Amino acid sequence: MPEDIQQRVLRAFQEEHREHISGIRNILTGWPALSREAMDEMLRMAHSMKGGARVCDLEVVEKLTHYLEQMFADLVKSGQTGTDLQQRRVENILAAVEDYMEALSQRQKPEVPETLFHDLGITPPSSGYESEAFDVTEVETTPTKSSKQDTLRMSASHLDRLLHSSSLVLTQAMQQHDVGLGLNDIAQSVDQLQQQCDAIRSRGALALSPKEAGPGTMHDLQRNISKLGRVIRELKTRQQQGTRALQVLASQLQQNVRGARMVPASSILEGFPKMVRDLAKAEGKDVAFKSSGLEGNVDRLVLQSLKDPIMHALRNAVTHGIELPRTRERKGKTSQGTIELFMQITGNHVKLRILDDGRGLDDDFIRQRSIEAGLLNEDEVKLLSAEEIRMLVFRPGFSTRRSTTSLAGRGMGLSVVREAVNQLQGAVGIRSRLSGGTELEINAPLSAATYRLLLVQAGGQSFAIPINAISHLRRIAVSSVEMLNNRATVWLDGEPVLLASLSDALELKDAELGSDAGYLRVVVISIGTRKLAVGVDDLDREIDAMLMSLPYPASESPYFSGGVIMEDGNVALVVNCSELLDQFRGRKLQYAEQTPKSEFLPGAPVVLIVDDSFTARTLQKNILESEGYEVKIAVDGLQALAALRTSKCDVVVSDIQMPNMDGFELLAAMKLDAKLKELPVILVTSLNSEEDQTKGLSLGADAYIVKQKFDHGELLATVRQLV
Repeated sequence: MPEDIQQRVLRAFQEEHREHISGIRNILTGWPALSREAMDEMLRMAHSMKGGARVCDLEVVEKLTHYLEQMFADLVKSGQTGTDLQQRRVENILAAVEDYMEALSQRQKPEVPETLFHDLGITPPSSGYESEAFDVTEVETTPTKSSKQDTLRMSASHLDRLLHSSSLVLTQAMQQHDVGLGLNDIAQSVDQLQQQCDAIRSRGALALSPKEAGPGTMHDLQRNISKLGRVIRELKTRQQQGTRALQVLASQLQQNVRGARMVPASSILEGFPKMVRDLAKAEGKDVAFKSSGLEGNVDRLVLQSLKDPIMHALRNAVTHGIELPRTRERKGKTSQGTIELFMQITGNHVKLRILDDGRGLDDDFIRQRSIEAGLLNEDEVKLLSAEEIRMLVFRPGFSTRRSTTSLAGRGMGLSVVREAVNQLQGAVGIRSRLSGGTELEINAPLSAATYRLLLVQAGGQSFAIPINAISHLRRIAVSSVEMLNNRATVWLDGEPVLLASLSDALELKDAELGSDAGYLRVVVISIGTRKLAVGVDDLDREIDAMLMSLPYPASESPYFSGGVIMEDGNVALVVNCSELLDQFRGRKLQYAEQTPKSEFLPGAPVVLIVDDSFTARTLQKNILESEGYEVKIAVDGLQALAALRTSKCDVVVSDIQMPNMDGFELLAAMKLDAKLKELPVILVTSLNSEEDQTKGLSLGADAYIVKQKFDHGELLATVRQLV
């Protein structure tokens, strides 16, 4: 085989064998209760590896995968359940193939695993493969390291969807060009009208006579104005339709791009079994690694960002969690420890759990090591809850090792985990397992394309708070604030929660917390069981935005994970909620009474908000109440219909997508009711297609507001017009 072809075949097998090993390991997590389909799939992958190794003249890999193929074939044929011995042999074969291929990729001469061949009862090859013939770094068409990291494989269907969406966007852009030409025509018509007005003015009363016709007369002017009005109305309709279409297409294009970046987690996280095995060997420990759920698709950028944190967490589990075999036996455990990696996708978030059956967490020891490391003093440590004590392990400089080794003791492991997860607007937690050992949990967004944020005003600045970190939006009385241990506290759902102004909590300035007619607007930030209530001057709106990196000196603050660019060009800082909860310890609070925007008056207009989203209806409720409206709440159309038939209401603000009865169904039911059919209805929804808007207006909605562009000023203006 020519050398260049051989190199390309070897590089192809280098990628192929990783996919097959990862696939077999994922299926193996269900051993021995495997379906016939699962066993067939492992047989197929083993067969493919054997064939690829034969083409590449990799006799060691060929023999091992042939054994694997035969084992799976026998199980499929007999219909029997696999044994524990067979499972161990599968794991050992996969590890040996992985090690062999890794040595080749590093241009080293791999060792023939003779002990494994002996255990399997097969004859090892007389010699290994010559590593000089395998070069994955010096090939004419091989991209550089940096460019290689920026490539990914994309399915043809993803590429087709992207091409289709981009074509539609281009078509709409061309139509907007036509709208621009129409605007130029209008400008010319306006110039002509101005000339006609000048002519009429110069001709005096004769030009104003209704009997006069022709250029330079009032009759001619009125005709041209009517013509211009028709052109403007047509152009406005086209512009509105084009704008709505572009919004929908832009959303589709974004979703298609996001979908193209989704890859199986196993494709990025495939090297962890070998890493754990090597770390355990270096530490003199016996560790079994298991994983499940890694076949799920996650944004490649998210996986790349999580790869190092997971690696550090696994390293921490091996070095700090799992005990030495003799220590485990003294405790009544098996000599072999277990580390498990589970991934679960829920909605737009991915949850990763790393569990070990090691020694677990010692709160007293963590407390003492934190004091010794100078992270906190004794008085500060006394104020911490049990969960806050455990979160200290994520602080830079914290380590349970008193001496430094090649694997641990530098105090950087878990701090790297939290820092990387925070950059993704995620959250990390750690706890002891009831059965013994430790569980570390990482929650992150499924995609890094955009984040859902709540914009707020505090201290004269705009800030953005991730929606997934907000548990409540509250309007609380100043009189309900208490001082516990010299710290401002409010009671929420029966438990005390520290209270601060947002700008003060962020240490931007010693700001007073503004109150409005004796009430505070409060955003409750919650991660795990930790909570903090932050007072803000105003709640603005929810947005979907991409985070931008911050310049110096904002980048030096631990309280911000990025920024988002606003419509006016200003930047809103995105709050790092995890860091905020870790750092803020509470202090006295000062209030500054603000002049209320409007007093709540008896007989004020009543607005019924109908939305199944707690955040959305709370935001709208705060906006309307701050302007003096009386607000009632319903969580779906059925509840709203019942409320409308039993109590007074002046206007309805309703979402569309809701359980039980959606907004369209509610609107239709109201129009069939003689007492409700004249009641104004405003639809506030994320459905921004022209079809949905047309349907809502045709059913009798008085206004249609799209959530993606939600502006509290627009909501207030619309309500004022209708009541």
